Amino acid sequence: MAGKKGNIAISFTQFMTIIALVVTVYFIVDFSDKVIASYRIHRVEARLSQEIEEGKAERQRLEERLKYVQTDEYVERVAREELKWGRPGETLVIVPSPQRLTPTPQAESQ
Repeated sequence: MAGKKGNIAISFTQFMTIIALVVTVYFIVDFSDKVIASYRIHRVEARLSQEIEEGKAERQRLEERLKYVQTDEYVERVAREELKWGRPGETLVIVPSPQRLTPTPQAESQ
């Protein structure tokens, strides 16, 4: 029998233990993949929720700005400050902004 390869005999209990271990390892790996996927989904959900809240705040700010630019107060401010307009009968005085003066060279007299 020295030339024959020996068959490895395992009992039914050992076989079932190996099968149980393989199935357990499979379930552990599958469960850990699902936990990681769930964690990633929750991170994306939190980021998107934050973006939604920021979008809502921006929308609110823009709606308030729209209401303001439709008021007579805004129209008058823009007309006076940016367009330099006045009401009939008013005299507009435009004050020039101070400019940087550079000295001009003078010719030497002899």
